[in-house]
Amino acid sequence: MRYETFITYSNLRGTSATLDEFHDRIARYDRRQLLWLCTAISFSLDFVVKQFTEEAHANWVSKLFPAPEANWILNNKANVFHRHLLLYMIQEVCRLCPEIGEFPGPELPLQELGELFLMANDQLNAPVPEPAGDRALDLIAMLVPVNEANQITNAILKMGRGHLIVTEIAEGRRAEKSFFDIRDLFEKASGISYASFEALMTVVFTRLINVREVMNDASKFGLDESYFPNLRFPPGQVERFLSLVSSTPEELRNSLALQNPRRNDFRIIRDKPLIRIGTRYLPLDAHIGFEKFDSAVYWSILRSLPEDRAKVFPAFWGQVFEDYVSWLFKKTANEEINQIFPNPRYTDNPDQQVCDLIVLCDRTAIFVEVKGNMITSEAKYSGDLGVLKCELDLKWVDKRKGVAQLVSAINAVCADKDPRKIDILDMQQVSTVIPLIITRDDFGGYMGVNTYLNNRFREILGKARYARSITPLLCICADTLEKLSPYLVDTRLSEVLSVRLRGDKKLSSPFFADVAPYMRRRDAGKPDRQPTVLKEATFAVTRAAADALGLKPAKPAKDETSGVTS
Repeated sequence: MRYETFITYSNLRGTSATLDEFHDRIARYDRRQLLWLCTAISFSLDFVVKQFTEEAHANWVSKLFPAPEANWILNNKANVFHRHLLLYMIQEVCRLCPEIGEFPGPELPLQELGELFLMANDQLNAPVPEPAGDRALDLIAMLVPVNEANQITNAILKMGRGHLIVTEIAEGRRAEKSFFDIRDLFEKASGISYASFEALMTVVFTRLINVREVMNDASKFGLDESYFPNLRFPPGQVERFLSLVSSTPEELRNSLALQNPRRNDFRIIRDKPLIRIGTRYLPLDAHIGFEKFDSAVYWSILRSLPEDRAKVFPAFWGQVFEDYVSWLFKKTANEEINQIFPNPRYTDNPDQQVCDLIVLCDRTAIFVEVKGNMITSEAKYSGDLGVLKCELDLKWVDKRKGVAQLVSAINAVCADKDPRKIDILDMQQVSTVIPLIITRDDFGGYMGVNTYLNNRFREILGKARYARSITPLLCICADTLEKLSPYLVDTRLSEVLSVRLRGDKKLSSPFFADVAPYMRRRDAGKPDRQPTVLKEATFAVTRAAADALGLKPAKPAKDETSGVTS
């Protein structure tokens, strides 16, 4: 992991900027020009691939601060811009800035603006409150802005995951009565074929990743509307796509006024990650843009279904994610050291599932529960610990699934007397059980979430004695599993999880804080291993997009995980 220090207005001026002072200053500038600048900075800092971040940061510091201040910032290796700051600035610009004169508005006095960004940093640099209740829930709520803004997940791999789930994994359930035809339902809901949606998402976001160009001339950033008629699509497809993923500054302003989000709540940007200014479309945030590959499909379908089908669609979506996790294990794990047992059942009752998956690593069995549902925005951002607790308990602790099911399985299989047997696995040689939850929602990897779920696990488990050693419960998100997947060919999953358990007894730090050094040792000086199956899926999307649009296919980069070229 890499830790960075960010400076604020108070660091530079010796006194903090108040919210009123910040609002008075930001309202001086043209909304269109300042939005353009914020989005250009965000993309040039390249939070997704992180290829030119330091160079781009120095470039913008030199442009936006007077020379003496710029030199002080750079000589002290202090950082001004970060993702949380830029997302907050974008929303505040839309809310507070006027449009001055005719398009495109007056040029910005660039060397005044560095101070404006520092004033915004002061508004985000709130003191840490004293714990008010459950310490784990306090930790989660306090660190949501850090987790949200400094994503440790790989957004571009979600592009490959979404493609695999829709085009391959979900198709495995087509013969079932409960099957939902995702591609067909998405096209009916949005008016766009799934293939066209993938192609347009790919071309929009990969064509915009040109860091050098943005650093040299921010006015060239974005895609002009004249670009789209050259693409080979039936009439109306492009227009419906842009309606799905983009808004104007005024529309964004109206949404902000209606919802009045907190400073760390960027749901509105997530809904429409492109903004149209004049004739150009600008991405508000690269990470959120790539997330749209997955979220746009789910929400478009869910909102279009009649009430009775809408109630059961999330369950199908969750089942497909369970299938994906099993598929990924089977596809990447060496079964001589990581034996995979999907959907294990009790010998005395084949209708009853033990858990979603068991991974057997020598004398250690990992009992896995897979959670495909999502934690609501209200729970994440409201700051109400009661709402957060209820949501986590409902979605990930519930007696039928999640933490409680793992406790039930352990009680049944590891009991001192008359333990129940599993139909496809002999537990006699197993000495240790590691309970593991894998979530589709990145929230499962947020700092504090594992702590809370393990606390609930211990509460439900009680003080019963077992014939085997039971470790604390671990929780990881899908992105973590995907990054671990290339190591499962020569590394037991139990070894990786044991590093996590030994390194952080409270389970409150990011998963890779302790695991990443272990993985580097496994690499023995070679480059970090990449999740090949996800990269291949991402390349497949870009190749299909290039073919559909008559463009030059993207070539895989040697040391990136993006699968796209600039």
